[in-house]
Amino acid sequence: MAKFKIYTKDKKFYVTDNKLYLVQVILLTPGLIHLIFFKDKEYHNLEVSLLWISLIYMIISMFLNWTSFARYRPLEGKIEGEIILSEEEILIENEVIKIKDIKNIEITNDDFLNFMKSYNKYVMLGRKSYGVENEIKITLINGKLYKINYQQDQNHDMQECKELLKLYFKKGIISLENLMYVLGIVEVEEKTEFKKSLEI
Repeated sequence: MAKFKIYTKDKKFYVTDNKLYLVQVILLTPGLIHLIFFKDKEYHNLEVSLLWISLIYMIISMFLNWTSFARYRPLEGKIEGEIILSEEEILIENEVIKIKDIKNIEITNDDFLNFMKSYNKYVMLGRKSYGVENEIKITLINGKLYKINYQQDQNHDMQECKELLKLYFKKGIISLENLMYVLGIVEVEEKTEFKKSLEI
């Protein structure tokens, strides 16, 4: 049995890096237009004020970018409820899905708590992850689809479910490619040995 916390996104307004970039563009635009097209005319008080605000904003954003490695990226939802994987069923909060009713499972497990993201990007809000950008997609035989984002505390949390996932493979509900992806099996020799262990 394996247990993970569920992350659910919501539609509330959240401050994001893209929204902060948009604010900066809005502040800069009047001054830049004046500078390019109206060089000989005096700046209006509003344009001067916006330019100063924009300059201060840029200094603050640079500071936030430099210190972003120490902060978490804001969540755009809530971490609540659990998904429990077992040999005969999957429990999503209070809903029970029998393994015999599942057509296919696809799993991603690239994210984990404190994982540093966006190394090459200009980021203001934080680079440390809460480990919630992982997904379990369950397709039932009747066509119903579940998409669940879940949290990993460590990068190997899902890999610790190796025997359970191998059982899912033998029951035909997870592909060999996805199984090896989740378990971090990438080298040719590793793949060959793993296939032998599955007797395929």
